[in-house]
Amino acid sequence: MKEHSEHLSCFNRFSTLRFNLSGPLLAVYMLKNLKFSFMTYTLVFSCVYVGRAISMTFWGKMVDKSGSLRVLGIVAHLIPFVPLLWLFSGNIGYLCAIQLFSGVVQAAYDLSCQTFIYKSTQPEQRLHYIVYCKSLTTFAAALGH
Repeated sequence: MKEHSEHLSCFNRFSTLRFNLSGPLLAVYMLKNLKFSFMTYTLVFSCVYVGRAISMTFWGKMVDKSGSLRVLGIVAHLIPFVPLLWLFSGNIGYLCAIQLFSGVVQAAYDLSCQTFIYKSTQPEQRLHYIVYCKSLTTFAAALGH
């Protein structure tokens, strides 16, 4: 299980780097290209957090039932579709729906990553892996910004 935790940590680090490299570009796209006001930008952006909040209970049950790696395997295939969906329309309703979907997928990703670390490590090593994973993820986030 140790190898799986290390692989997941590496996967999580690169995913965080990818998210944080592309995130600022999305803001510029909405404000400059789509000419959104700051209120509209805030509305569209906040839909991610609404999607996360409303789906967390569902994903918790799915992780308990199917396992964190199975859920992670499913959502890891859905994550790349989020930016692709932005190509089709600049309609505010459409973009809010995409952001809700993004929040649902991100909630599953974050929950399954964290749960996998808890379940795959021995209790005496758990804190080490949590700190290791969070430190590398935070470093990747800092590189992305």
